Amino acid sequence: MMMMMMMMVLLLGYTVKVDAGAESVLLPCKSRVRLPEDAKVDWRTSTNRKVHVYLQGCDRSEEQHQAYRDRTRINQDPLKTRDLSLTLQRPLDVDRDTYTCIVCSREGHILLKKDVKLRVRGTGTPLLCVLVSEKIDAVEWIRTDLDPDTYIFLMRDDFPDPTKQHEDYKNRVELRDPDLKDGNLSLVLRNVSSKDVGTYVCRMKTSGGRQKRATIKSQPISIIHLRSTMFLFDRNDSDHFYINIDEQTLLQCLKNIFT
Repeated sequence: MMMMMMMMVLLLGYTVKVDAGAESVLLPCKSRVRLPEDAKVDWRTSTNRKVHVYLQGCDRSEEQHQAYRDRTRINQDPLKTRDLSLTLQRPLDVDRDTYTCIVCSREGHILLKKDVKLRVRGTGTPLLCVLVSEKIDAVEWIRTDLDPDTYIFLMRDDFPDPTKQHEDYKNRVELRDPDLKDGNLSLVLRNVSSKDVGTYVCRMKTSGGRQKRATIKSQPISIIHLRSTMFLFDRNDSDHFYINIDEQTLLQCLKNIFT
């Protein structure tokens, strides 16, 4: 009964707020009871992505989701110190989620479980692209007013291709889901400013198609207009979205509808 009461206390949630672009953020999790040294520490998102895994005195990066590689760390000897807190580096708006710290015994029994809600405020703007069911070989994002031989982002054969990426977007863009789970091709644009105002187009190439050019010439899957005005509307066109880059809440509303 005493252990059950302790578990209920550890299950209580906690909310952390941070500005996008901060160097790091700490997701706290401390145990009030002694934990076995052979236990497994597993941090996950609400969608069950593995954020950080610690087992037998080592971080298990091979089990970690790609989106969190080289971005997380926990304290030294977390089981001994009972401090299982996770540090997430370079938080973005897309990192906004509920993170769960789970500690399991060698036999698989849950010894501790705690939720931490992360709220990120800032300018990590997701450019949303509709979902598709085909196997995707390449994804390209362009901006229509820039050099047509360049692109904002291109992924081919599971890897980003920076060869002809426009200089203004280097180190500022990444796929929301690098694994393209469920065909989600949404792109995250960081450090948004008035210079990013324009029309963005998402295209893709599926298995079986031939593509030798540097850019993809298929029909657009999604067209997004990024504006600096205080306005958001869709003109009753499901393929064209108008996004205000100055108002984070409007972006979040749009994201909730289409993801």
